Amino acid sequence: MPAPHLALVLAAIFWGALARAFTGFGAVLFALPLLALVLPVREAVPLLVSVGLVNGLWLSWRGRRDASVTECRRLLLGGVPGALAGLLLARNAPDHVLRGLLGLLVALAGVWVARRSEGPEREWLPGWGYGAGVAGGVLGGLYGLSGPAPVLYLSGRTLTPAVFRATLLLYITALDLVLATGFAVGKSLGPHTAALGLALLPVALAGSWLGERLHRRAPEVVFRRLTGFGLTVMGLVLAVRAYLDANLPGN
Repeated sequence: MPAPHLALVLAAIFWGALARAFTGFGAVLFALPLLALVLPVREAVPLLVSVGLVNGLWLSWRGRRDASVTECRRLLLGGVPGALAGLLLARNAPDHVLRGLLGLLVALAGVWVARRSEGPEREWLPGWGYGAGVAGGVLGGLYGLSGPAPVLYLSGRTLTPAVFRATLLLYITALDLVLATGFAVGKSLGPHTAALGLALLPVALAGSWLGERLHRRAPEVVFRRLTGFGLTVMGLVLAVRAYLDANLPGN
């Protein structure tokens, strides 16, 4: 791999790991736009999932005392079957229209989250967690985007930033395990990709280390605004990429 490409891969992994450690989500969509410049998306997503799984296990273990088992259980009851369905759909389904619509919705939701300086005025119903889990699982199987739907759900619950982050990390890590298994069975996660993921793990851990320290020092208002900003960025990236995929020659 040429040196400029390698530098871009290292920057993508570090940035994605930092974002995930700070907010609990966003590793794939913060890193994927950079990785996609030098790697095919079908290789980049399994790579990010493999790195995210090992890194997520470490982060989830460190935050295990803060995680809400009840909220995570709701999300996973929908997320696991959703991920299996997403993996099946990913093999044949055209996705530029779906990604474009999803991107716009996520961007709008990010603005909504960022504008809320305090907890939700009216708490969202617990049953919505199952639906958010299904959506996160399907999108995780399709594009590796298991975070946005649970972020929207958990942001509508009365959770502290520490509980929000720890619960989200636990959910995404559990889904990464399902997705990595699916990628391995489908031969999208081969020995070369797995070896590259292990080689990049120290970079991911360094990003996580910095992200954790930034998270501990950030006040709640800053945390919520950065979470909303992250969602907005993710949504816009999805929408723009979907437009380019649909309209540029050769895509």
